[in-house]
Order: sequence, then structure tokens, then C-alpha cells
Amino acid sequence: MRPPDWRTSWSHLPLDKGEWISELWHCKDLDTMESGLTLVTNKHRVQAIGYYSKPLKSSIRLVAVLGPQPRRLYYDADYGIETHGIDPADWPWQPPLGAGLSPRKRLRPPRSPTPRSPAPRFPMTSFCFTRACLEGVSGVAVCQIGAVVSGLILSYAKGHRECVGNIRTDCLRRPVPVGPATEFWLVVSTVKPGKLQATAVDFDHYPPGDTRIPWEGVLEWWQAGTQARIYHEGREIRPFDD
Repeated sequence: MRPPDWRTSWSHLPLDKGEWISELWHCKDLDTMESGLTLVTNKHRVQAIGYYSKPLKSSIRLVAVLGPQPRRLYYDADYGIETHGIDPADWPWQPPLGAGLSPRKRLRPPRSPTPRSPAPRFPMTSFCFTRACLEGVSGVAVCQIGAVVSGLILSYAKGHRECVGNIRTDCLRRPVPVGPATEFWLVVSTVKPGKLQATAVDFDHYPPGDTRIPWEGVLEWWQAGTQARIYHEGREIRPFDD
């Protein structure tokens, strides 16, 4: 049985040519004991999936070192990520000859992205954190799940891509070129008491009830299954009637 869309989370990490996920780390918040995974690519990009914890409040351990071949990653994210597996796994991994180090000593824990915005706190709700720079964006693909804009895939020069929010590849709208535009507009609405979601995004004109966002600075997106908190340069994007 497939779970309803509002109960599922989707993680998407677009990779550049010649880039692959090379390290997998497990992180646990020492206060709440909630947990998540951190992915590191061979180009030193870092993406967290599952619960986000501030680095100074978490423990972190290396799960696997991976090569470039395709693989499947399984994880259970009901309340943090405790159960996970990789098929096939590249473990045990061997460091270069003469290094004199075990893989666990040779690799340093990754530095997690530090949000400018505060992490949302709701009982029994884990928010996933993503962010992207808005400068140099050449195109945008919007992920629309029902009435909710759950995330964006941003394209840059030379084919590089970043994403924010919750991305389902089967719910992506046709990419829109940015061209000479200097701003876009995002509508955030109250979908249930105390719960917000992005419900519309526009790149051509100024619809009512939205917030103007310039193509500069950093967009931060905290996403849970039923709600989101979105910030631009540390300022929260709120419903128009707040």
C-alpha cells in the first residue's frame, strides 16, 4: 500500500557530470535523539536528509565510503533515520597504500550547512533542511504536488543544478528559463491552523498575495510532510494576510 503524499518525504540531489555520492554519515541529535543521514559527494558537496541537527549538538559516525557505480539506498524515516542499508556497498574500504590510516580515521566528518534561519520546532515533526544560492540561476523546474509547491530545482551555468524543498521527479513542471528577470514571486498560504505551505510560484507577473524574491542571496527551505517554512536571506516568507 502506498502512503499518502502528505506522509512521504522525497530527497533529491542533482549530480554534476563525474560526480557521485562518496560518503554516507549518520547523525544523531544528542538532546532529542532524532537522527538523519548526511551525503557527501566526491566534489565535497554536502546534503542532509531526514532530521537536521546543529553540528555542536550531534554525534556523527561514518556509515560507508562509496564508489561511482549505481546503487540503491534504503532508509526508514518514520521518526528520524535509524534503519538504513545500501545495495551494493563498498565496504570495507581501503585507503591508498602508504597512508597508514584506517578509513574511519582518514575521513573527517563533514561540516553540515549552517542555516541563517531558525529550525522550526513542532511536536513529533522532523523538518528537512535545504538551501540554494539564487545568483546565476538560468532556469527553474517547479515540483507541484496537488495544490502545494513542494520544491524547486534550480539550474545554473554549465549544467549544474541545486534543489530546495521536497522533490518528486514525477511531479515536476516543465522548466522555465529565467532570462533577464531580476525577481520572482512566491505565495505561502496557511493550509491548516499553524501550518504553512508554498502554494504558487510565478516568474512573469505579480499575482495577489505573494512575496517578491530577487534573484540574489540564499533561499532556505524547511520541509516536513504537511508543512514548510521558507526563508530568503534569513527573513521568513509569510502568508500575505499575516
